[in-house]
Amino acid sequence: MISVDKLLAAANDHQVKVLRLLQPQGEPDIIECDGRLYVPDKECEFIPEEFAISYVFDEQGNAKPVGKPSDDCERFYCSECGFDMGFASEDEPAWFENSYPWNPFFSYCPNCRARVRLPWSWLNKKEVGK
Repeated sequence: MISVDKLLAAANDHQVKVLRLLQPQGEPDIIECDGRLYVPDKECEFIPEEFAISYVFDEQGNAKPVGKPSDDCERFYCSECGFDMGFASEDEPAWFENSYPWNPFFSYCPNCRARVRLPWSWLNKKEVGK
């Protein structure tokens, strides 16, 4: 993913055209400009079907409670469309790392094409169900 700083630097070098709106326009599903259609990126995250609380230790040895998929969790669900994907099994490829922070091996939901937002918001849950 390209950073905003790189985009602005490219715009200053006249490699990228930037359209600046003077007031908020909401969140359109499609933008039309000069006869071309642009679809803004939607973002999602994959949420475990079951949660547990675990502890991760920092460099000083302090325990930090974090949300994590429970040991029984087999699936993650897209927050945008509900598409589910599982951990690796004998008949499925590995879609997620099997340990903290359980990052995916993909950048976009294969179903709705929403961009996967990292880090996961559920990683810092203090209690199960909150």
